[in-house]
Amino acid sequence: MPRISTLPCQLATLALLLAIGLPSASVGATGPLATLDVRAEQFAQDPAGNYVYASEMGTDTVYQINLHTLAIEDSFYAGDGPNGMAFSEDGSRLYVANMYEPTISVIDTSNHALINQITLPTGAFDLEMGYGGQLYATPWRNDVRIMKIDALNESYAGDFDSVSTRVGDESLLQISPDGRTLYFADTGDSLGTVAAYDVSDSEPKLIWTNERSNLLKKYSRFDLGGNGQDLALSDDGQWLTYLTGGGNGVNGGDDNVGVLRTSDFAVVDDFESGRPPSEGAFSPDGAVYYAVHTDAYITMHVLDWDKYLAAPRYGDWPSFPTPYQPGLALGGSKARELYVDPTGRHLLAASGLKVLVFDTGRRIIPEPSSWLLLSIGLALTTKYGQRVV
Repeated sequence: MPRISTLPCQLATLALLLAIGLPSASVGATGPLATLDVRAEQFAQDPAGNYVYASEMGTDTVYQINLHTLAIEDSFYAGDGPNGMAFSEDGSRLYVANMYEPTISVIDTSNHALINQITLPTGAFDLEMGYGGQLYATPWRNDVRIMKIDALNESYAGDFDSVSTRVGDESLLQISPDGRTLYFADTGDSLGTVAAYDVSDSEPKLIWTNERSNLLKKYSRFDLGGNGQDLALSDDGQWLTYLTGGGNGVNGGDDNVGVLRTSDFAVVDDFESGRPPSEGAFSPDGAVYYAVHTDAYITMHVLDWDKYLAAPRYGDWPSFPTPYQPGLALGGSKARELYVDPTGRHLLAASGLKVLVFDTGRRIIPEPSSWLLLSIGLALTTKYGQRVV
């Protein structure tokens, strides 16, 4: 019986792997692959996944880092005390929260020109882009309400109450992938508060909180510890972590991190991260969590072994050093911000006066789209033809 040669399919698979690119062998995770002269406060990835932007508050500068070359490609002025950043859906605009002036800067990403500044009642700390072109910002030390900004009309759109009285003290935000759920966490309070808001309509609605007020008894509440440090959301929006100075205290553990499932806010996993838990980030596939362990290390914790083993690995490195930098006070090298690139291969850590880039030892190969497979298959079939044997 005639059969069609499998050569085109085999070549299509090979072409796909070559197009994606496989990682080369690494000499080991004894230190960073690259060191960038940026004292980053926060990172923000562009929608296309080619660049990550780093805000440097002390110099009023934002840096554009090429994720393919791991080099600084550009830098530009972004306002007085830039911190949180967010992109428009199409990536044509970068919005920057300024701490030391009451504005949100609007940056044209094609040339990094400052084209507008949206006036706010007070300086802003963290920033997220939500559904329908609505920006959300936490104020910096001067207020107790979350601010709304209409990005489409580039205008301030009012504010709304937070369940925490510490929202104005460097509070943190995360947004779900569809932009419809806003997550909030306070910092510096011995009774740490996390909250989730439905922001799909013009008036945000509180969905859940662990806040202890008797007025909120209808919500399922539990203690996550205090002195909030960091709020992290997985790329698919399924998992949330709130790092606190003494740990979340889940299952009686000390200095541990609890992983919350965002569908019902149940704690589904926990692990020791070392004292004090202060910063964390998920890998793009949600298989791995990276946490600042001590002043000198970032540790890796596997959350999903199936996904972890599914991705190509060329090294198993449980920790990444953030060595002491001359001129810093004791503990000054501890990473204060983490970011993992879309491939899962590179971990960026804002440590001291530098951004350190580490090789994670794994590479996430994305699922190829049906159109990509069809295009490759047709191209190769046209070139080689169907060979009957």
